[in-house]
Amino acid sequence: MAASALVPTEESKQHWLASASISVTAAVQVIADRDTKAEESVETAPLRLRLRGQVCRKRHLSKNLIFLTLRQAESCAVWDADAPRVQTIAKLQSLGPEQMSELKRLVKLGDMMQVEGTVHAGAMGPELQLERCAVVERWAVSSHGAGFKPDIEP
Repeated sequence: MAASALVPTEESKQHWLASASISVTAAVQVIADRDTKAEESVETAPLRLRLRGQVCRKRHLSKNLIFLTLRQAESCAVWDADAPRVQTIAKLQSLGPEQMSELKRLVKLGDMMQVEGTVHAGAMGPELQLERCAVVERWAVSSHGAGFKPDIEP
């Protein structure tokens, strides 16, 4: 039986840790710069972003759409309420039915995830449309049974 894409393996952790990442603040600045230059260039390449963060909000809108809010962090043990957050969108068309089902079932609040996707301008600011995602650390394991308390309003 094949290993699940959302279950962290040592190989997936090393791959994600070795890959380059960009801060959310830098991504927002790149989007703002690109928006100001939109009149000059008719076609712009989509901004690809890879980041690591803790799931602090998860909303299922339908079987085809999930929103995750990630707080940028390197570990579940590090708590910074002022850390930058990024809104992510998981779509069935981008992830496929198997990974979408696993995302709904396996990802819990507090889990550390490594995500990759394309940044788009959303109604409430920049949004990252997921193309790949992996859980790299489980909250249930690192917190020794303590419940996760998100620091944002539902």
